[in-house]
Amino acid sequence: MSGYANSPDSLKAWSKADLLTECKEYIGQVGFRRMWMLVCKKYESYGRIAGSIRLTQLGEEERQALEGLFAVNLYGASEFRFRMTDLEQALQQTHFQVSTVDCLRLLCGENWSTRQEQLDEEQKNWEQFCNWAIEILHFEASNGEVCQRANPEAIEKWIRQLQSGTGYGYRTFLEIYQEYREKNDSPNLRTTISALLALPAKGERLPIFAARTTGDPHRLDRNTLSGRLFYWGMLAWFESWQSNPELTRYASNVKWDRTNSTAINIDTMDNAERLAPDESLKGTDAVDDSENVEDMSHAEWTREQYALSGIILDDISSIVWVAGIKKFEGMPIALPLAAVERLEAEDLSDRPNIMVVENPSIFGTMIDLIAGRPDRKAHLLICTSGQPSLAALRLLDKMTYANDQPRIYYSGDFDVKGLSMAVGLMKRYGSQLIPWRMDTETYLSAVRNDNPNFTENEHKLLNQLDIPWDEQLLQTMKETGRKVFQEQVLDRLVQDFLV
Repeated sequence: MSGYANSPDSLKAWSKADLLTECKEYIGQVGFRRMWMLVCKKYESYGRIAGSIRLTQLGEEERQALEGLFAVNLYGASEFRFRMTDLEQALQQTHFQVSTVDCLRLLCGENWSTRQEQLDEEQKNWEQFCNWAIEILHFEASNGEVCQRANPEAIEKWIRQLQSGTGYGYRTFLEIYQEYREKNDSPNLRTTISALLALPAKGERLPIFAARTTGDPHRLDRNTLSGRLFYWGMLAWFESWQSNPELTRYASNVKWDRTNSTAINIDTMDNAERLAPDESLKGTDAVDDSENVEDMSHAEWTREQYALSGIILDDISSIVWVAGIKKFEGMPIALPLAAVERLEAEDLSDRPNIMVVENPSIFGTMIDLIAGRPDRKAHLLICTSGQPSLAALRLLDKMTYANDQPRIYYSGDFDVKGLSMAVGLMKRYGSQLIPWRMDTETYLSAVRNDNPNFTENEHKLLNQLDIPWDEQLLQTMKETGRKVFQEQVLDRLVQDFLV
């Protein structure tokens, strides 16, 4: 096709609306539809005019359109192959004298861009956001209420690490970035920075600290975006202060028993473990909602990280029922974590055997047997009420340290959860943990035809368990296919409980 002598060579230079409309109608005809879809993908992939296109199973409309554009004879042809440079040349020879990119913008809109252009634009926006976050930090550090021991340099370093994708809480920071993209601001980031600049806290509980620094007691709860970002910023803040003697002295005064804790040192964790808490930040300021005993190591580590920054997490909601502690001899009592942490060695029982049951009904029945009967002696008894709470684990920790190699006898249901708890406690306490009446003989003595069956999923979970204390138990349970509960072996448990 011949072009006009004075026609423009770029879409931007066109001055006649009718020529633009005519071009759009021409390249938008049905016969070109498949071609442009493939051309668009090819150009987005390469970012330039390169490669080739193959059209197969040509229809009549496609043959006619392609013959006109490329000046070829496709009569009877079922496919057509052309190079992208061929298309560019053919478009320049039309009377529109346009480029491939001009046509793509006409068809897809002026904002159409290649993949590389999109990536470049996204990188530009990301850097703009990170720089904005640094500006907010500098502003708050200069104008806000800042703790004398605050370390804005450490926070800036953390943000720069996040910018490069290496800082703590990168996934959470991406959520902040999304908030910024939507609102052109991030109230959650502003809140987080204000709170981080108030570290170390004054030995305050998290809601008290949050109310003082943000005006909202629940603004830093760990199920909120600002609370999760604060958690990661707190880790980065403390890491920069680990060699600071002043902060070390400050942290050592926090009411938290680190000597007997199973907390994990952040320096000994690999990247995967460092990210793990991000997935488990459930609840508000409680860390006592783990699915099993093994998960509690992260819960305890998390609690200690807050404590080292002067913040105390909820230590009231987590409780454990116990009977037989010297300080409360003769009565069952529910101890919150705060009370457990304050118990001294002389407050604890010196009895060599610690009996632990899973279900409150068993605990209550055993207590009834000795209530008002000073002539009846029994072992110390703890009830976990299902999965052991952090209070229960810390009490057992303290008892294992206070006594000389005490024996912990644990009894739970013959189901997936009961066995899993026993396995988890054994991993935590080693040879000191003895499964109590959780053997094949006890199971067979109590199983009945009307006991609940294991579900298909529970059978799969049983196959994943490793029961080191009884090689026959799992196979027997799978063959029988039924659960057995503590209440059905109560007589045997009572017999062992009484001294």
